[in-house]
Amino acid sequence: MKLTQIQTIVESYFKLKIDKTDRRAHYVHARMIYFNLCKVFGDEMGLVEIGRSIGKDHSTVCYMYTRLLNFLQIKDQQTLQDYTRLYNLCKKFNKNVRYDIRDHIKTINRMVFLEGTNKTLRDANIKLMKENDIINLKLKLATN
Repeated sequence: MKLTQIQTIVESYFKLKIDKTDRRAHYVHARMIYFNLCKVFGDEMGLVEIGRSIGKDHSTVCYMYTRLLNFLQIKDQQTLQDYTRLYNLCKKFNKNVRYDIRDHIKTINRMVFLEGTNKTLRDANIKLMKENDIINLKLKLATN
């Protein structure tokens, strides 16, 4: 599915132009959903191409994708409703979709869980590294 098609669907749904440089919440909300739909339906497009389609940087796309994951994880009803409706609209236009919305949300929840697990493991690793540094310092002082 072409990015321009996804953009048209999102702009029609929200009744605004998502490529407008505006930081108001409803514009950011629409762009956040647009970026995620582009990842799902955008014919394997990269973050750079998705961002360029509306004049944004790839890091913005990455941040907004993560932000949508957080909204869906806390089960924000409005975001979930908007995302589900737009997902189903895009699915009507693209019969080659890789999976169903329920599978997609399960995948998002798994990603958020793994991200949390990764943070826990990273924090434990940092703690162990600090303890290791202390032990090495004590050994060094004991040998001198």
